[in-house]
Amino acid sequence: MMMMVVVVMMMVVMMMVLMVVMIMIMRKTRRRRKVMVIIMTTATTTETTTTKTTKTMMMKMKKMMMKMKMKKKKKKKKKKKMMMMMMMMMMMMMMMMMMMMMMMMMMMIMMVILMMMMMTMMMMMMMMMMIMMMMMMMMMMMMMMMMMMMMVVVVMMMVLVVVMMKMMIMMMIDDDDDDDDDDDDDDDDDGDDDDDDDDDDDDDDDDDDDDDDDVDDDVADDDDDCC
Repeated sequence: MMMMVVVVMMMVVMMMVLMVVMIMIMRKTRRRRKVMVIIMTTATTTETTTTKTTKTMMMKMKKMMMKMKMKKKKKKKKKKKMMMMMMMMMMMMMMMMMMMMMMMMMMMIMMVILMMMMMTMMMMMMMMMMIMMMMMMMMMMMMMMMMMMMMVVVVMMMVLVVVMMKMMIMMMIDDDDDDDDDDDDDDDDDGDDDDDDDDDDDDDDDDDDDDDDDVDDDVADDDDDCC
């Protein structure tokens, strides 16, 4: 049951990463509807497949548990141990299958993102992302060979996902900054027009200065009277 919880957690984390990627792509391609449709379809397929696989896994586990409970009274301890071993093996195989499926889906989505970033001028960041993804895949494959180290795989996956999330957030922040800069430039252009108006205001200010001079003269006259 603990393994099942771990699998579900992995699914949730992966879906979160997918959502972040989706948001980033939506920001990048406001005008390219075709790419948006492709990404939406890929995301929906991943969601449906993951939910279906998790449901089937849960059903199988329930059936196995029911069988175990039914046969507990009849079978001996040795057979019970064998059943437990079989269950563990089944769980491991299902975990492997789920991991492979998620890897394939992530690779597909990363390829779509790469295609998009080729259009927009973000080559360097995308190269970094691809290197990160390749490293992630390699680590996962290496760790999956060691069946006893499944918990280590989960921890590594979590760390890598966090790193990916940070990278995504950084990219999104950079994008926001760029957008702001563009807006500022536009404002500067408008500002030139305002500066012309300011020149008129300066003339008014000069008039005010003259008035101030008059006031100073009056004060000086008062001083003379006092003396």
